[in-house]
Amino acid sequence: MVSESGPLTPSRIVVKALWIITGIIGGTLIFFFCQDGFAGYPQYGTDIITYIGLTIVMAVAAWAWIIDHRRLDAGEFDADQPNADD
Repeated sequence: MVSESGPLTPSRIVVKALWIITGIIGGTLIFFFCQDGFAGYPQYGTDIITYIGLTIVMAVAAWAWIIDHRRLDAGEFDADQPNADD
């Protein structure tokens, strides 16, 4: 989805809010699904590894998302999309 520039209309605000809510719900579901997925030895107190692993996964995903959106905002598009120069 390419970011559109222009004034924020009520419909665009609703769409952005729905994307944020969807991301929060999806992230929460992934968190509960992955809980205790990285820590296999609770008797040794390795529960913290789950939170460290999930934090790393979220940080990498956020980094990739930010880099991709900065690239799209700069006007660089994917190679498989039609180009106006062709």
